[in-house]
Amino acid sequence: MVGRLLTTGKVDVNCANKLGNTPLRVAANYGLHSVVNLLLDSGKVDVNAEYRGGRTVMWHVVERGHVAVVELLLNYGNVHANYKDHRGWAPLSVAAGLNRVSVVERLLGCASVDANSTDKPWRTPLWHAVWKEAIPVVERLLASGKVDQRIEDDEGNSPLMLAESMGHGTIVDLLRKRAAEK
Repeated sequence: MVGRLLTTGKVDVNCANKLGNTPLRVAANYGLHSVVNLLLDSGKVDVNAEYRGGRTVMWHVVERGHVAVVELLLNYGNVHANYKDHRGWAPLSVAAGLNRVSVVERLLGCASVDANSTDKPWRTPLWHAVWKEAIPVVERLLASGKVDQRIEDDEGNSPLMLAESMGHGTIVDLLRKRAAEK
């Protein structure tokens, strides 16, 4: 049905409802891979449109953990994968803080993704993963070789200091081991 509507040329694919949601945002939120693909194929979709809170479609699909849709958006080629919301959270920080391991892996595989992106309190994706004790995400971030674990937040806490203060022994060990390897 969506394909038929798109072929008529009479559909505004960027038209938003009263809540500001576009067809792409709705399809992406529900993980409707085939519908997202059709909308992207139309070539008319604004993939970087901001919604409430300055969040984009990429931000929302990362939050929901729709890996297949994340993959589609990254492959589309025009998506701002580091776009930050009003709090300064980039998609990788969202995925790290929610322990979305598969999404983190996919984002880390994208050359343009900044693994050291900071939010407004200067917290990195690694910091968020440590805070949430998301051990698999911490492991992936460290294994990527893209993160700088020395970056401190606005209170002067590095991810290692945070892990130590929270008693996250396994993460402390991971961080110390990685630091010793460098």
